[in-house]
Amino acid sequence: METTLGVETRQDPAEETSAETVTPLIAASEAYPALEERIFDAKREVLLGFRIFDPTTRLRSQRVTDSGLTTWADLIADVSSRGVDVRILLTDFEPTVATDLHKLTWASVRGFHTARIDAGDDGDPRPGLQVIAALHEAKVGKMLRWVFWPLVWYRVRRLATIQGVRPETLLAEAPGLAPLLGTRNPSALLPRFGTPPRLRPATYHQKLAIVDGTYAVIGGLDINERRYDTPAHDLPSDETWHDVSLGITGPVCDDARDHFIDCWNREVKPFNQRVKRLRRFVRNMPALVERMDVPDTSARPQRVDDRRLRFIRTVSRQRRTLTEFGPRPAIMEIEQAHIDAIRQAEGMIYIETQFLRSRSIVLELVAAAHRQPDLRLILLLPSAPQEVLYEDATEPPHRHGEWLQIQCLEAIRQAFGERAAFYSLVNRYQELETDDRRTIDGHPVIYIHSKVFIVDHRLAMISSANLNGRSLRWDTEAGVVWNDAEEVRAFEQRLWDYHLGSVFAGRRIAGRNEELFDLWKEAATGGPAEAERRPYIADFPFEEGRAFARKSWFVPDDLV
Repeated sequence: METTLGVETRQDPAEETSAETVTPLIAASEAYPALEERIFDAKREVLLGFRIFDPTTRLRSQRVTDSGLTTWADLIADVSSRGVDVRILLTDFEPTVATDLHKLTWASVRGFHTARIDAGDDGDPRPGLQVIAALHEAKVGKMLRWVFWPLVWYRVRRLATIQGVRPETLLAEAPGLAPLLGTRNPSALLPRFGTPPRLRPATYHQKLAIVDGTYAVIGGLDINERRYDTPAHDLPSDETWHDVSLGITGPVCDDARDHFIDCWNREVKPFNQRVKRLRRFVRNMPALVERMDVPDTSARPQRVDDRRLRFIRTVSRQRRTLTEFGPRPAIMEIEQAHIDAIRQAEGMIYIETQFLRSRSIVLELVAAAHRQPDLRLILLLPSAPQEVLYEDATEPPHRHGEWLQIQCLEAIRQAFGERAAFYSLVNRYQELETDDRRTIDGHPVIYIHSKVFIVDHRLAMISSANLNGRSLRWDTEAGVVWNDAEEVRAFEQRLWDYHLGSVFAGRRIAGRNEELFDLWKEAATGGPAEAERRPYIADFPFEEGRAFARKSWFVPDDLV
């Protein structure tokens, strides 16, 4: 198996079906051009499953933009007009609670619908471009819906009476609200009384793309301008975004494609039903979609768990009870893969994650700390969640999430003692005279969204899943286990080089783990780095998180 570091190597398409290659893509500046070029060259099929996918996002590949295309909408329209079957599975959100995200989804649906028309597919019985806005099947239990109904009713009422927003504009932007609203006159909307809505607590959180069944991009990165950044992270704090994906060829692409088809086919019927129902209230709804053919897997070689690349998932289903808030976990391969890796760890575990709130993962880490006295842990986390940092969110779920995370981190710190270190990323190019949570020691924070888990410099997991109950039990997630010591070590080397600056310059991940561990401590305290190349990392701000945290008895741990 071949690995390239941030630079795509292209093979003959026939060879890519069987040859396994891995290209780590650090930050959108590497991931976006690689995916754009693969889609631009697609011959048969493009399958895209994202939580956030803005069609107005600018293209970054020079080769693609030289062809006259400027946005992702242009690229999708161009490819579908050439007869390539393009399927986009967008995440939709509970319209009464996550209204802003619901609006973003339907803005994307409209954008791609326009691209479909521009591509000349309108009216084609087998259109080249099909888009689903997918609401996860899991719904809150019927009894709880009635408990929440007064709160939901007042929220919908507030949305319907926003000054200056015309009814037709609200319904076009948030069509999921339409069945909950009624009109007394053409200029007013009011929430309907009656049966409460079917609240949806889980989502599709996966981020994956499969091109011609032979190439896949899997990881934590969605597609919009907010997420575009470079490994230099030399932007204002609220424009930074550290993320990691893998570009992959080989048999694992078959598994990723099977998973996409299963998700797509499950959503075809409910999406078409919603579109038909919403057409009574909202104009210009998207076209209906068709099922995909299920591939015959009987001729494929038997998969083994110790292969170099293994596709892993989280999938949940509707729980058939009156009082249940969350879904029923159906496939927990990502959680189990992490647990298995922790149990194998002997020398070092390296983690990058947006959240660490999973009690099952923490219990395994604590057990490993007691079992392996030489085991060390390096954990990289954002200084605070995005909504808290940049949107000043203070609602109970955000405070409970931070409370849960502080509890988890303290348990790990107590078990490992000095053998665990907790860090965040900061911008080495800037200093600010503020003391809010957007800075650490005067340096603006860099937002961490990556989901990377590396054990003993030999086995890595890169996925869309955070280390919390939502990602490991509720949401639909996708990832890869990468088991190759030489290649994983080279990937880890690149990450450390970006994060540690001159402290790590010229060094390699080799030798004793305690010496490598001490390099991180040296970098966090400033180290010997010259002014223009200071380290990125800083000690994780426990006290600020502890001051914000507050336990809520009414917020399920797996929700956050």
